[in-house]
Amino acid sequence: MRRPYWIAAGTVAALFVVDRLSRSLAFARPSRHLIGSLLRSEPTTNVGVALGIPIPGFAMYVLLIVLISIVGALGWAAFRKHQLLAWWASLLVFTGAISNLLDRLHYGYVRDFLQFSFWPTTANFGDWMVTVGAILLLISSLRPPPRET
Repeated sequence: MRRPYWIAAGTVAALFVVDRLSRSLAFARPSRHLIGSLLRSEPTTNVGVALGIPIPGFAMYVLLIVLISIVGALGWAAFRKHQLLAWWASLLVFTGAISNLLDRLHYGYVRDFLQFSFWPTTANFGDWMVTVGAILLLISSLRPPPRET
C-alpha cells in the first residue's frame, strides 16, 4: 500500500477513536456549551436512522449492513484503482457507519451529542464522518478517472 493510503487509514482510525471516546465523555457529563453559542454538547439518544427517521429494528439492521457492504466495496475498488479521494471518502463513511452500528448493537440506539446552532439535529463525530465522506464520494465521482501510466 502506498504511503498516502496508510496516512488515510491511520487518520480515519484516529477519528474512530476520537468518535468513540467523545461519545463516552459527552454522556458522562451534563449538557454544556463548547464553543460559545455555535456548538453545544447535548447528549441525546437516536433510535431512528439519519435525522432520526424511524425504521423498524430488523429492517434497519439489514439496511445498515447492506449500505456498509456497498461502501466497503466502493472503498476496495477505489483502493485497487488508486483513487485516493474516493478511498478517503469511503473510509470516512465506512468508519462513521461502523461506529454508529456499534452504538446501536450495544445500546439499542445511537448516542448523539453535537448540537450546532445552524444544524437542525443533534449528531456525533461518526455522523459527520459519514456526511463529509458522502460529499467527498460525490466529488470524486465527478472527477475524471486518473490516467493509466
